[in-house]
Amino acid sequence: AILRREGNRLIIDPVPHRSLMALLATWEPFEEDFPEIGDLPPEPVDL
Repeated sequence: AILRREGNRLIIDPVPHRSLMALLATWEPFEEDFPEIGDLPPEPVDL
């Protein structure tokens, strides 16, 4: 939050949110490999 004073009042403003793309652009590249995920058939559902 950003705090500021206007006369006798204390104003609390929220910090502006960055977009997800802007946040991801600041991250370092992820070098680890993901494990293989098996393509399993769906389980039966009782309705």
